[in-house]
Parts: sequence; C-alpha cells; structure tokens
Amino acid sequence: MTPQKILIVDNEAQILARLSHLLTASGWNVITAINGKDALEKVKTSRPDAIVLDMIMPEMDGFQVARSLKSDPDYRRIPILAATSLSTRADRERCLAAGCDDYVAKPFTVEQLQQRLAVLFADRVF
Repeated sequence: MTPQKILIVDNEAQILARLSHLLTASGWNVITAINGKDALEKVKTSRPDAIVLDMIMPEMDGFQVARSLKSDPDYRRIPILAATSLSTRADRERCLAAGCDDYVAKPFTVEQLQQRLAVLFADRVF
C-alpha cells in the first residue's frame, strides 16, 4: 500500500504522540492537530487523505469539525474516522450524523485503527 497522509486530531498530547508514532511506524504519513481550529487549518494546508478525529475537545469539538468539513465542497470527500471515548450506539450514530464516515471507540488497538482506516481507503479512488 502506498503511504497515505493521515491527519490525527486529539486535544490530549499523549494520545496524539502515541497515535502519531504508531501510525508513522506502520508506514503512514502523519500530520497532527491539537484542536478543532488547528485541524481545519491543517486540512487546508496539507490536504490529508483521511482524518482520525477525536470528538470531545474544548472550544471546537469534533462534531463541529466534521460538520464544517462535510459542508465544504473542497473537503467533503475527505473520509473522517471518529476516534472517541463516546461508546454507545447513540454516540456512534451522532458521530455518523455529524459527517464522520466511520467510528472507533477508545480505547482501541493500533490494529483496530488500521483496520478502520483500510476500510475507509478501500472505498476511495485517489
């Protein structure tokens, strides 16, 4: 597989660093953002192939980020994977309704994350 550019968004620096390290070690090109506003800027400047998005963040949460991106014709085709501690069926539906293309509940393994990303990329033509 050709390395894809992934934007990881999480307001917890330790989680961000760990995910970045694990995905980079697995061959992904990783960009990080520490909050929703930073994520929107990184999308504009880096044009990632997919986004791993924490949904619970201060100021601008993942729901707002997803809705903003999916309402913009320039970015709506970028797949978004909600990676969140929200773990009920209703939470999953809320993430998908906000525009996320898939969902994984924290805590998750790197294998689970890679599997969800593979599903997102399987349906895409770049």
